[in-house]
Amino acid sequence: MVYLKLDDAQNRQTLAGNITRLLREKRFSHLEYLLPDEYRLDRHLRQLAEKLPATCRAVDTQHFLTERRELEEFFAGKKRYLMESFYRRMRRQYDILMERDKPAGGKWNYDQKNRKAYDPKVPIPRPLLFKNDVSDITRTLQKKKVATIGQIKPA
Repeated sequence: MVYLKLDDAQNRQTLAGNITRLLREKRFSHLEYLLPDEYRLDRHLRQLAEKLPATCRAVDTQHFLTERRELEEFFAGKKRYLMESFYRRMRRQYDILMERDKPAGGKWNYDQKNRKAYDPKVPIPRPLLFKNDVSDITRTLQKKKVATIGQIKPA
């Protein structure tokens, strides 16, 4: 396992740079990685794998109930893409919210009940906040000019 901090002298500051360096220095001939959950990173890794001087293989994760291609296979050849039909199949397959072969509570969904407007008489709870001094991390991000979303008060 290799872990590079953002300000590590060996960090090339790009995923491609770090992977290429490790392949060369460690003389690895094969790279395996977990399929990312994010489209941008998934595409980036696939493009990188095509250029690397090593064989590459992406391995599915257990982050989701289904495998990557399951949804595509379910809708193959169908004219209508209704997610509810896929959800029903998953509930049956994994016996989730089911009573024998029927949906728990007698209905597949309660969307109509969930479309009611917010009742302003019901108070919105205050967010649960924790104190965590992230001054060191913030300084490193600023030093390395990492673009971030939003603002943070470090302490």
